[in-house]
Amino acid sequence: MTEDERDAAAYAADIEAARDRLIAFASGCSEAQWRAAPLDGDPRPVAVVVDHVADSYEYLAGFIRQILAGQAAEVTGELVDDLNAEHAAAAAAVSQADAAEHLRRSGAAISALIASLSADQLSVADGRIRLFAQIAIRHADNHRTDIETALATRPSPPPDPVRSSPMAAADQTLPGNIGAPATRALTAAGYTNLSQLADVPVAELKKLHGVGPKALRLLQEALEQQGLSLG
Repeated sequence: MTEDERDAAAYAADIEAARDRLIAFASGCSEAQWRAAPLDGDPRPVAVVVDHVADSYEYLAGFIRQILAGQAAEVTGELVDDLNAEHAAAAAAVSQADAAEHLRRSGAAISALIASLSADQLSVADGRIRLFAQIAIRHADNHRTDIETALATRPSPPPDPVRSSPMAAADQTLPGNIGAPATRALTAAGYTNLSQLADVPVAELKKLHGVGPKALRLLQEALEQQGLSLG
């Protein structure tokens, strides 16, 4: 049976199966794995990427409802990037339990929506609804396998000299004077304490929306107080 011949119930079942595989993976992550950012070119920690799949179910369902209502669903790379960036800032501290519940809730919603469609509805707008159903299936599995591969090949991090120093324990959090936008951007990228920024290239941090010259200067000053520096 080809993709074009599959019915709505088959797509819905596959969405739920892929979602459940991602939930099982997330539930088995250690705390270190959950907070790690192992994907090359993606600063988001595993926690944010997993919850992002749940968030994507919601906006995919929104696109489908727009099309069913006869509206034009303008889906661009820029729009998706903006949605993902907004989510990354909001979900920086998401727990495994919360991400799993989010996946169950939003996955069930899009699955039920797809299951309710007729063959004609799946083919509306040159088959865009069918395409969104396929994306919902692949998205969860692709992220899961990418993370599993990255974690399996990622070397164990060296001991954190600052974290191991009792005198520096109070300096582990990000400096409060860098501002809320910079704190959100850094946290979303997986940097939740000051020592993690040691030797991180300034050029990389400048790419994070919200991390400006003032925040970089304050971070450098805070690191210097501990004998460390940005890269």
